[in-house]
Amino acid sequence: MKVLYNFFITNFRKSEDQQKLTKPRLLLHFQLIAILFNIVYAFVCWLITYTPAFYLNLILASTFSLSLLFFRTSISLRIITHLFIGGCLLGLIGFSYLSGGIYSIVLPWFSFIPVISFLLLDLKSGFIWLIISILIIGAFVVIGETTSYLPNQWRFVYTSFLNIGLAIIIAWVTSLFSKTKDKSQALLKDQNLELKIQGEEMLVQNEELVQQREEIIAQRDFIEAKNREMQFLNNKLGSSEKVLRKAVLSLKDSQKKIQEKNIELEQRDKFIQKSIQSAVTIQEAILPYRQKLDELLKDYFIIYRPKDKVSGDFYWLNKIENKTILIAADCTGHGVPGAFMTMIGNTLLDKIIRVWHITDPAAVLERLHTEIQIVLRQNETNSVNGMDAVIITLEKANNEEIKVTFAGAKNPLYYLATNTSEIIEIPGARKSIGGIQDPSKHFINHIVHLPLKSMLYLGSDGLQDQNDKRRKKFGKKRLIQLLNEIAPLPLPQQRQVIEANLSNQLQETTQRDDILWIGIKLQP
Repeated sequence: MKVLYNFFITNFRKSEDQQKLTKPRLLLHFQLIAILFNIVYAFVCWLITYTPAFYLNLILASTFSLSLLFFRTSISLRIITHLFIGGCLLGLIGFSYLSGGIYSIVLPWFSFIPVISFLLLDLKSGFIWLIISILIIGAFVVIGETTSYLPNQWRFVYTSFLNIGLAIIIAWVTSLFSKTKDKSQALLKDQNLELKIQGEEMLVQNEELVQQREEIIAQRDFIEAKNREMQFLNNKLGSSEKVLRKAVLSLKDSQKKIQEKNIELEQRDKFIQKSIQSAVTIQEAILPYRQKLDELLKDYFIIYRPKDKVSGDFYWLNKIENKTILIAADCTGHGVPGAFMTMIGNTLLDKIIRVWHITDPAAVLERLHTEIQIVLRQNETNSVNGMDAVIITLEKANNEEIKVTFAGAKNPLYYLATNTSEIIEIPGARKSIGGIQDPSKHFINHIVHLPLKSMLYLGSDGLQDQNDKRRKKFGKKRLIQLLNEIAPLPLPQQRQVIEANLSNQLQETTQRDDILWIGIKLQP
């Protein structure tokens, strides 16, 4: 990698300031990653006989490789960057068209176009590329579904490789800006230490000056008899004042440099925050979209509050044959580690339910537990990462009732039937998903037939575990009492009441965990 930097970057525009080579290095990183990804995906497409995508990957890999030579020409960095982003966009258009148009699994990758432009160019260029990406997606919406050349039997494999690539890019971007932030903080710490040392030196010099002035005052009565001595003292005082003026100028110069560095650090922090916001957008893209929620759940509310920018909680929704399947999961940890677990969980659920057609709730949890142990190699590493989850399936029993099948890993299901007056809790199994678990414990299905308009509640433990300023938790008892009070209300009002109670709980304290809470009113 150092040889590549020396060839493409160190000698790049020798007349330019070498301190301004951050963006050329970042562009070189992106081009090398794009070449590597195209080569890997070309091999994958060849293996699964996805021939058009195989050739498109080879074309893109060749184009990006040849474009590296632009660094050795007089073409401006801005033009090289626009050419690279344009090449990426054309590649995504091609892959989307080849894999189904608006239903293509490649569409979420369009979010990287504005992210790359924000990083490599400026805010104005980023918004221009964002608008172009939105217009292209809009064009796919108008065109609709196109002929997919991706073999159906290999669709999951291709999707898995895309999701893995997405996770790798998120990890790389997060790591890059984390290192940048650490370096900036270390630099600021060193500068503050230098300023402190200079301040202490200034204080010592001031004390010397005060002492000298006191000597002058004490000798005023002997001025006539000691003119020579007075002249010596005056010269000494003048020398000290010169030192003082020099120290003051040095201090002002140091303060100016620190102010400039603070401005630079603020700009870097804004840059990092924009990148993290892009990661939030990517994570939100894997959650069920609003149209799907409205179609399958009809009357519902969802409270989704990450503790940090990205969340360790997620929900999954799909309909297989006559079953509507909903899952609410609470992954180990929060922030970036928890977010990676949500992507693993979402991918495995797609595989288990949509590919293998396992729809029995208990069987889904058992299979998810096994797959997480395999993916994370937990039998070798003793890793305890995993998740707690609630899974329900909804089936129409007759014109008046819905059959609800529930299985839980640690977390319960709450429901209120229209012919009852109190919330009923169905506890989950005392077993988590992933990690080393007691093999004698198994996930169990619970089946209830509920009248239409009955209420279901499920989610993570973040709501009931949230403490107030006196460190008192919200608690399960208070949660059930609150659900009993709000169950008769319309769903939007229920959400408002829960969020108001949560806001009161959070007064003068901080959120301790990700929060996910879902309410559903059963509809025909």
